[in-house]
Amino acid sequence: MIKKGSHITPRPPLTSQDASRRIDLRGGGPQAEGDMVKTLTENWKRALADYHNLTKRIESDKKDFVKLATAQIISKFISSLDVLELAATHSQDPGIQMAVKQLQQALAEEGLEEIVPAVGDKYDHFLHECTETVLGENQDTIAELVFKGYKINDYVIRPAKVKVFTKTS
Repeated sequence: MIKKGSHITPRPPLTSQDASRRIDLRGGGPQAEGDMVKTLTENWKRALADYHNLTKRIESDKKDFVKLATAQIISKFISSLDVLELAATHSQDPGIQMAVKQLQQALAEEGLEEIVPAVGDKYDHFLHECTETVLGENQDTIAELVFKGYKINDYVIRPAKVKVFTKTS
């Protein structure tokens, strides 16, 4: 509320020259404006780089998720594949043999690889699971394959179950 008799004079609207004088009054000026522009540009570039890194990481995470989801689904079929393969070896029925081949082919197309070590191969605890040790000269080599294993890419779904040679019992 303004009292009668006060001497208040209205201010004229600010112009761009007034704004630049204000910056000067606060210790700024053209140098400060240039520094501010440089800082904002650096921050913008950093934010843009972070955004690009985020999009790349999201794409990579999506691919990893798809691989693991595929591996999880395929791992559920492995026990059925084992039963069908066992039936195909003991049966001469061409229908069962054809079904096994089709299932193997379909799983292979999705990236499933068998882990089938040969006798005498070096034991690798990442790919093999030792179920029993057998006395023998070639320590830490495979003596017998019990069950074959499976992997997708470098992700082992089921290690091959093997018997391993050892020098002592």
